[in-house]
Amino acid sequence: MRSHFTIVCTLLSSLLCMVGSLAAQPVLQIRGYNQLHLLDLGSGSETLLYTSPFPEIRTVKVSPDGSLFALLEIDHSQPKPVNHLKVFNTSGTLVYEGQPDARRYTWGPQSNRLAYFTGTFREGERPFNFTGFYMQDFLLDKETAIPTQDFKPFALNWVSNSTEDAIYIESIAEEPAKRFLRYNLLRETFETIPFTSIEVSPDGQFYSDYEVSCRCVQIFDRSTLAERSRVQL
Repeated sequence: MRSHFTIVCTLLSSLLCMVGSLAAQPVLQIRGYNQLHLLDLGSGSETLLYTSPFPEIRTVKVSPDGSLFALLEIDHSQPKPVNHLKVFNTSGTLVYEGQPDARRYTWGPQSNRLAYFTGTFREGERPFNFTGFYMQDFLLDKETAIPTQDFKPFALNWVSNSTEDAIYIESIAEEPAKRFLRYNLLRETFETIPFTSIEVSPDGQFYSDYEVSCRCVQIFDRSTLAERSRVQL
């Protein structure tokens, strides 16, 4: 399975920065499996923001502007575990609850949209049985179900810049040409991409991938697919 990563520093004179400044981001910590706390790094104090009615919280992600955070909570009382996607503001007020069985999600770079996959739990090689692809627009307070083609998604990453607004998708399709796709939000179409990863730089010029043989991150030029740099891990 391919390792996923984020690069927090700028490489080769701002060649690639996968994550922007983290200084303004709220620091959240899961306590006791089902409680989410807001930490104050200056004073060392913490505030309880949310207690889940279910026994487990996973996959907490803060929006890029720090105004919202999303999480998955897991209901283990069913024959198969059921996920619940919820979005809160930094006061702990619920602002959105997604479709049942959300499995993977990603924030839009402007923090006003969220995209996610749903799917039922599955034992074995596939992480889940895909059932739907959704996008929530918080400004319009509108949820959209995106029609999908035949693919088996595993991960997603939203890339928005001056040249594109797209959700990049990694799947476990048997055909290599279908393993890496993007959903073009302007054209509302799925497109294949000639990459080996969905970790695309914010400006869309580069993408990165983890190479097992060298235990390093490789940086590729998106237009030529040529390797530009390596970062040893």
